[in-house]
Amino acid sequence: DSLMKTAKIPPAVNQVQYNLFYRNTDTEAACQNSSIALMGYTPLSKNVTHTLTHPSVTSIADKHQVAPAQVALRWIVQKGHVVTVQSTSPQHQQEDADVFGFQLSADEMSELDGVKGMEGVVV
Repeated sequence: DSLMKTAKIPPAVNQVQYNLFYRNTDTEAACQNSSIALMGYTPLSKNVTHTLTHPSVTSIADKHQVAPAQVALRWIVQKGHVVTVQSTSPQHQQEDADVFGFQLSADEMSELDGVKGMEGVVV
């Protein structure tokens, strides 16, 4: 809020850590209220294995026949946010880019919303 009071040109993007296990709903709401795009970095969390093996993520991935990482990334995109990814693996790069070939249902989005449990805590 203080930035918006003093900025001559409002920011277009706010890049913050954002994933299933770490999100700040206050920042998310402030961005939305100010028409600032939220760009999530570390989208698979600092503990990637935890994300890729979480039962909700793997179950939804199996249902859609996609990789668990695609489910976690799609969840962010479907919330209306931008996501940044990084990989040296060509296979992972392709999977990360291919999150528009499926859509999560409202029930799946709710299920993934429910796995957070640690807002503001780095996982």
